[in-house]
Amino acid sequence: MMRTGFFTKKWRIGIGCWLLAGLCAGQDQGKKNIKLSNSLYYFIGKGLQLPLQATRQWLTPGETILTHREKKENTYIEPLHAAKIKAKQVLQTTHQQLTLYPDQLSMTEKDQLLQQVAPFFTSNQSQHLQDKLSGTTALSIDQDLLPTFARTHVKRFPIYRGPNCFHTAIAFSYPDIVDTEFLNPKWEKGYHPHMLNGDEIARALSLGFYPLHRVQTLQYGDILIFLEKSSTPQIPLHLKIQHAMVYLFSDYVFSKASKSADSPYRIEKLETEWKIWSQLQDLEIKVFRKKPVHGTTLSSFTPYDWRS
Repeated sequence: MMRTGFFTKKWRIGIGCWLLAGLCAGQDQGKKNIKLSNSLYYFIGKGLQLPLQATRQWLTPGETILTHREKKENTYIEPLHAAKIKAKQVLQTTHQQLTLYPDQLSMTEKDQLLQQVAPFFTSNQSQHLQDKLSGTTALSIDQDLLPTFARTHVKRFPIYRGPNCFHTAIAFSYPDIVDTEFLNPKWEKGYHPHMLNGDEIARALSLGFYPLHRVQTLQYGDILIFLEKSSTPQIPLHLKIQHAMVYLFSDYVFSKASKSADSPYRIEKLETEWKIWSQLQDLEIKVFRKKPVHGTTLSSFTPYDWRS
């Protein structure tokens, strides 16, 4: 009898521990689900984690962008139905001003950083970055760790509607081909030519990039696509793409939110972008990486003209 009671008591203790462990695991999983969705959680922390110092800035359109004269002279300017002072208060977008101190990086991290940015930098830009990494002066991500297109556009507002997230993502890698008729033959009425449609970015991705079917690590310059989930495989990619951005490092991305004239180019956290766009659709993330062919343009990846 005592032996039976002993095992009964032990069995009860075991069941209790199992239930408690299950409850704790459920709470931990619940916290993850609340903070991030499963599809986003998979990507957080998968890139090069740098010891960055971030300062959150609020970007607002400049005075000259809101003048009536410019609106009359440029038919592509999207009307901003508000007085200047009200527009400056309403049209605010966050930007992460990032700073990196070279003396906080190991030699391995410096080498990885130089290798990842090399396909997007000119030889002079790469040499300049290497020189700065060997010193102690702080690096500004906006000025020192972005390729030419992103560096000249970040924190700026266009004065017309048209440039969108698709155009921004491709221009990061191929600024010289993204605005040509080869890639962007269809110009929509009322929009500046610097806008790509879903079929145009899909073509650019198929020519100059390759999809990562299993993401082990993210790399600088990877294009992250927010894609509408669909159980119908016949639906083409270009009809499902909702948003595109460029991965940098440490969970930060470079992007432009929309084709509107009040949408600036900015650096933000991937989590922030996800929270904004995941309200629209049931989304998943797909990653495309630039093809490792240097000194080429998108047109060199195809032997024919797709408009024929």
